[in-house]
Amino acid sequence: MRVLIETHGQGQHHDERDLNEVADVDRLLDELAVSNDVILMLGVSEYGDEAELIVGITRAGYVITRLVDGDFQQLVGSPEAVGETEVMLGGQQTPTPNRWLTTRVETARTIGTYVTDSTYPDGQLWEQP
Repeated sequence: MRVLIETHGQGQHHDERDLNEVADVDRLLDELAVSNDVILMLGVSEYGDEAELIVGITRAGYVITRLVDGDFQQLVGSPEAVGETEVMLGGQQTPTPNRWLTTRVETARTIGTYVTDSTYPDGQLWEQP
């Protein structure tokens, strides 16, 4: 599966990779572990204008958004968390609730399941923004 990688910081850069198995996901997340303000887009439409799965990578953690029947949903990483952090989304810093921050392990599990099965792991809590 093709993943588009958008990095911000000193200018905006774009890259593409193929993720065909869970090991590819782990390698990519390891490579991006020291990065900040990175967006991964999977399940990109033919015209490249929308993606089914979007992962924002920040120093604070990972933010995972999915598109289901035209509606965006956020993966809830920690329902009890309070406060907000700034995450690069749509090319701009966006205040994001800390409850939407997930760990690298949960991010790898979510992307890996999507890449191998085109679904999402059972037992995850999603909410609409």
